[in-house]
Amino acid sequence: VTGYKWGTATITATTTGNDEYCANQTASANITIKEFPRISISGTTPFCGETTELTASIDNISNDNTKYTISWYKEGDANVKETGDTFNASEGVYYAKVTGDFLETATSDQLTVTKKSTPTVANFNYEAPDNLEYNNETKTATVIWNSTQGGAITIAYSSSNSTVTPVDPINVGIYYVFVSTVEDEDFCAVNNLYIGTFTITCPEVAAPAIDA
Repeated sequence: VTGYKWGTATITATTTGNDEYCANQTASANITIKEFPRISISGTTPFCGETTELTASIDNISNDNTKYTISWYKEGDANVKETGDTFNASEGVYYAKVTGDFLETATSDQLTVTKKSTPTVANFNYEAPDNLEYNNETKTATVIWNSTQGGAITIAYSSSNSTVTPVDPINVGIYYVFVSTVEDEDFCAVNNLYIGTFTITCPEVAAPAIDA
């Protein structure tokens, strides 16, 4: 008997008889034929945010109607984290298993999930405008990435260090500098990160000459 498809098969044997045994003696037994699936997992890593979605893919199953369960695990924890085709993962090392009535249990390779860095003040170099005397011209601060390189930088100026209400730094006063960046392959986006301050001052006015 050759088994080529999953399921339960019955093997029946019948004797033809000889000098010691009668003919037509029948014996039967049930056997289970299982398939050997393959499972792999993938997802966006490193990622930004609280979690990233991992997806499991199954192949080497001949029948689309085969019922199976995908279980997700985190390295070092024998408990099932979740079941289903997808799983929202935080940082860690994960793997998945597929099980079914007519399947041999298969385990995926491990996937290490990491988060991108979130920019902080330490990631930037800040320089206040060169000329801080009022001259009815907009002042421009300089903010660049330091030894690390991230996404494009947008600078905003505000008269408050807690609430960003964009203003043009033209008039006399204190200005607070904030930066926003876009996400890139190394860093998450940041929005309105306070980076420094500068003060536009009144120009010195020479005292008028007084004739004696």
